[in-house]
Amino acid sequence: MQDLVTQLNPLNRITLIGKLRYYLLDRYYNRIVQGTLITLAILLTLVATFLFREVDLGATPLTGFVVLAPIVIVAGFLLLYRTMHLSLLIFMPVSLFLWEGINVGTGTKISFLFVLIMAWLIIWFYKMLVIDRRIEIAAAAPNKLAWAFITVAIISYFWSWVFADPMVQSLIERRFNPRTMTLVMLIISPLTYMFIATHVRSIQVIKWFVIGFLATGIPFAYLQNIWQGRPGILNWQGQYPVWIVAIALGQLLYNRSLKLWHRVVLVIMIVWWVYNQLGLGLSWLSGWVPITFVVTFLTFNYSRRLFALLVLAAAVWVIANATLLGDNFDRENEESGGTRQEAWSVALDYSSRHPLFGMGPAGYAFYYAVDNWPTLNFSHNNYIDIIAQTGITGIVTFVGMWLAMCWTAWRTYRLVPKGGFRGALAVSLLASMLSIIIIMMLGDWVTPFTYTQTLFGINYTIWAWFLAGLTIALRYETLNYLKSQSDSSESHPVIARTQVGHLPAVSASHQ
Repeated sequence: MQDLVTQLNPLNRITLIGKLRYYLLDRYYNRIVQGTLITLAILLTLVATFLFREVDLGATPLTGFVVLAPIVIVAGFLLLYRTMHLSLLIFMPVSLFLWEGINVGTGTKISFLFVLIMAWLIIWFYKMLVIDRRIEIAAAAPNKLAWAFITVAIISYFWSWVFADPMVQSLIERRFNPRTMTLVMLIISPLTYMFIATHVRSIQVIKWFVIGFLATGIPFAYLQNIWQGRPGILNWQGQYPVWIVAIALGQLLYNRSLKLWHRVVLVIMIVWWVYNQLGLGLSWLSGWVPITFVVTFLTFNYSRRLFALLVLAAAVWVIANATLLGDNFDRENEESGGTRQEAWSVALDYSSRHPLFGMGPAGYAFYYAVDNWPTLNFSHNNYIDIIAQTGITGIVTFVGMWLAMCWTAWRTYRLVPKGGFRGALAVSLLASMLSIIIIMMLGDWVTPFTYTQTLFGINYTIWAWFLAGLTIALRYETLNYLKSQSDSSESHPVIARTQVGHLPAVSASHQ
C-alpha cells in the first residue's frame, strides 16, 4: 500500500529543479523570502563587522554598504520574478520620470530603464530555460522575423569584424564598447515587445498603463511650453507626442463609455500637443508629419464628415499661413534636407561594399571617421541605419517584422468589441503601428543609433516596442475575454503560445 501511495505521489515524478521550484517559489514562497533576507542581513552584518572594523572609510562612507548588495540582488530577483505581469506598469513610469542612469566610467551612462529591461529579460530566460525548461512566447506573426533579425544582427557583429575594410579594422577593434552596446540595443528592443506580449494578460494592467500614460499628457505639454526642452529627469522626447495623441484621440472618438469630463480633458490634451507639434514645431518634419498622419487616420476611419471638416480647417489655416509655411519648409530643406540626402547616399555607398550583413552595429560611423567626413551628419533614418549596420538580410527581416506587426494590429482591431475601451485602444494601436513605418524614415526613433541618440535614446525609442507588445497582449486578452463570454463554464481559457518542446501549453491562470 505504501508503495502504491509513493507511486501515485506526483512529486515523485518531478525533477529536483521542479521540486525546488514547488517548495521555494510556490508553496513556501513568503517564508522563504523572509528567511532568506533575514539570514542575509545577519550574515552580512557579521561580515561587515569584521571586514570593515579597521578600514578608514574617510570621504566614502558608502563603501560600507557594499555588503548589502547580495540582499538587494536577491530581493530584486524575487520581486521581478513574481511581477512579470506588471512589467508594463513599471517600464512606463521609469521611462517617463527617470531620465538618469549609472555612470560606467566611459563618458556616458547606462539608463535605469535599460538596466531594468535587461534584468527582466535575463530573469525571463532563466525562468524558461532553467525552471520551466521550455521556451514560451506569445505566438504572433512578427515573431519569426524578429528572431531572424536578432540572428542577423549577431552575425553582422562578427561578420563586420572579420571582413572589415583594412582601413577601419583597427578602429573597429578599439570601439568594442559602442559596437557591443549597439548590438545589445538591436537585440533587446524586439525582445521587449515579446516580453510584454507574453506576460501582460490582464485588461486592468492594460487600462492602468493607458491611464498612467495619458495622465502625463497635459503636464508634459505645459512643461514643454515653459522649458522648450526636457527638464531634469522627465522625458517626453522622441515620438512621445505621437503616442499620446494616438491613444487620446482613439479613446475620444471610439470609446462611447467616457464621461463628459474625460472628453474635455482628452480634447485639451490633443489640441495642446497638436499645437506644440504643428504650431511651435512646424519646421521639424519628425514633429508634425507623424502626428498629422495619426490624426488623419483616426479621423478618417471614424467619420468621413468629421474628416472633411478637419481637412477644410487645415486648408484654411495653410492658406492663412502660406508665407510662414514656405519659410519654414525652405529652412528645413536648407538645414537638413540636403545634408540628410548626402548622408544617405554615403551610407548606402558604404553598404554596397558589404551588402549581405552590412558594416555591423554602429559600423558605418567608423567608415565615416576614417574617410574624414567631419561635417557629414549620420543618416537620422532607421531604414538607412539598419541596412548600413545589418545589410540586405537585416533590412528585409526588420521591415518584414514591422509590416507583420501592422497586420497583427489590423487583426486585433477587427477582433476586439467596438464602442468601448478595447476597441478604442485597438484602433489607436493600429494607427501607431502604421505611423512607425513613416517615423522610421524621419529619424532613428525606433532603434537608437549610438552616435546620434546615444544609449539614452532607448528611453523613448522603446515606446514603439511597448506599443507593439501591447498590441499582441490586447489580442490575446480579447481572445480570452470573448471565450469567457461564449463559454462561462470555462474557468481557465488557454492562450495560444509558441511552444518549443513536448510539454503541453500553459493556461492563462498560470501566468
